[in-house]
Amino acid sequence: MNENSNAIIVLCSHLCVGDGIVPLEPLEWGNFAQLLRSKGFEPKDVLLWNAEDFQSKLRLDKEFTDRLLALISRKASLFFEIAKYQNIGVNVVTRADKQYPLQLKRKLGHSCPPLFYYAGNLDLLKRKFVGFAGSRNADDEDVTFTQKTVNLLAQKGYAIVNGGAKGVDNVSTNAMLAQKGNVVEFVADSMTLRLRNSDVVQAVQQGNMLVLSVAKPDAKFNTGLAMMRNRYVYAQSQATVIVKADYNKG
Repeated sequence: MNENSNAIIVLCSHLCVGDGIVPLEPLEWGNFAQLLRSKGFEPKDVLLWNAEDFQSKLRLDKEFTDRLLALISRKASLFFEIAKYQNIGVNVVTRADKQYPLQLKRKLGHSCPPLFYYAGNLDLLKRKFVGFAGSRNADDEDVTFTQKTVNLLAQKGYAIVNGGAKGVDNVSTNAMLAQKGNVVEFVADSMTLRLRNSDVVQAVQQGNMLVLSVAKPDAKFNTGLAMMRNRYVYAQSQATVIVKADYNKG
């Protein structure tokens, strides 16, 4: 991990968030990164700055300067927390890393997340993907259709991407792994819980599966994050199969 990546993590991670610690959201980070570039600076430079540096070099107001300094002040505790997650196989990739999902960068631009927590093989992102989405209440007909469609895609050399939810998402994941194919999941919550599934852990360890999340690994369900997660599924895929939608939901 390079120093620019470290800076992105310090300024944008939602780990170690306490009073007065407000991480930069994707659009905020995009605008701030653009400001740094326009002034000839890199993200890593700000880790050593004081209040006077931010105000004189970037013309930032006191409120935003104080916010950035508060984020930087948690650097030691933040990387200690990240090391704990790395011990269970969860790492961080940022927009400053070559392994970051390039298709998301191209399609989402400034709104692309500054970082993802992940477990698995980032090289899978180079594959061709078809997305799967649908109801959590999948019946037998939905399951059969999903399995047959995944099998056909596996034969044609596609990987699949979904949101890691119950129902259609999980059915498509299991069907592709049964074909020894590749799966990427953008989960919206509780990444650590997903990694307690023995089949998921085995697929991750074998290099057939990648799990990513913008939410901190132990985050609880959040509707906003779930909706945002769908954007990543669609952006990563060449097309998306919508298997089922519940009436008046979603």
